[in-house]
Amino acid sequence: MDEAPEHPAAEDIQSILDKRGPGGDVKVTEVLWCSRFRVHHRVADRYRSGRILLAGDAAQSR
Repeated sequence: MDEAPEHPAAEDIQSILDKRGPGGDVKVTEVLWCSRFRVHHRVADRYRSGRILLAGDAAQSR
């Protein structure tokens, strides 16, 4: 979420679970540790250049 708070409270997490969670009676009572991260999806322009071949995780980074 681009608008995620730097230090989310239990209410912030509860709001996300209410919208996207598994349903049922899931209640957040305490946040002990929380961290933000971004997923960076990148793909190499070419997988082969002469005798060099990118494979695995190396093929996903630039």
